[in-house]
Amino acid sequence: MQAAELFEQKIKPPEVARRLRVSLKSAYHWHQL
Repeated sequence: MQAAELFEQKIKPPEVARRLRVSLKSAYHWHQL
């Protein structure tokens, strides 16, 4: 999953949401998994 790879690089949820074009809520949810 791309989001997991971004989080491993210490990228914050708002930036992950922007890069993957998903909602901020989804990015924060993934970050907690």
